Amino acid sequence: MNCNSVEYIANNSNDQEYMIRLSNFLELFLPNCKEQLLLKWIPTFCQLLVKKSSSAPRISKIYQLLKTMLKICSKHKFFRNCEQEAVKQNTYNMLLTFLKELIGKSEEF
Repeated sequence: MNCNSVEYIANNSNDQEYMIRLSNFLELFLPNCKEQLLLKWIPTFCQLLVKKSSSAPRISKIYQLLKTMLKICSKHKFFRNCEQEAVKQNTYNMLLTFLKELIGKSEEF
């Protein structure tokens, strides 16, 4: 991960409350950001969310943030013609693999 990401998982109730409030804020804020500011951060943010959800799979707010990012990607057609840009293609493939694994895990239960 790069130096702009935070490597921390909430361990106590205060931390968890902070995570909930932060993710609630981001769910409202991110869809209203200016397109040129947000779209360049989608690969980094999605990679971070996938990594965090893999290390802490029971934190539902991570999945809700990922859902928000996927809605933004859909709204702005972020992955259209992604085969022409390596970063977008890599992000798309990472998300596709992650979501397939997530569906497989949910079918086990």
